Amino acid sequence: MSNESWKDLLHQSLHPTPDHPLKTAIVGIGNGMYRDDGVGERIATRLSARLVGCDTVQIIAAGIAPENCTGLLRRFEPDLVILIDSANFDAPPGTVRWITPADIEGISASTHTLPLSLLANYLETSLHCHIGLLAIQPLDVSWGEGISLPVQIAADALIEELVKALHQDTLS
Repeated sequence: MSNESWKDLLHQSLHPTPDHPLKTAIVGIGNGMYRDDGVGERIATRLSARLVGCDTVQIIAAGIAPENCTGLLRRFEPDLVILIDSANFDAPPGTVRWITPADIEGISASTHTLPLSLLANYLETSLHCHIGLLAIQPLDVSWGEGISLPVQIAADALIEELVKALHQDTLS
């Protein structure tokens, strides 16, 4: 994994060339019944409300089975797919990391029906797009609703950064 900040890596992925905004799909993954595990889906839901009318962005709240959304992604034909999920990478709770497909295999995300590494590989090869994972280290993935404070703070920061970066595309 790179030492660059997730914000820098996100902006580099969203803006590889200044004159060509990418069609970007954001897929929020997780199970809201396991507290912090639901953060990806919650982020996607909140982003949808903030990015209404942005035709170069597709946002999907995929829940625990993101592989069920591949038809939507295929029709949208994204250049970049950003998966957002809570994942255990042994960091302080609320830490955000940008993870490349090569590094996804080392990430633990256990509530999904399909490992994220298989999903990323499938999307990359079948859609001919780039893939990135924005992972948030959870504090609590026990049964119950609600997200812990450090994960909520990270989610808010991630949403603001995505809105800023994606609105930059619509203004270009």
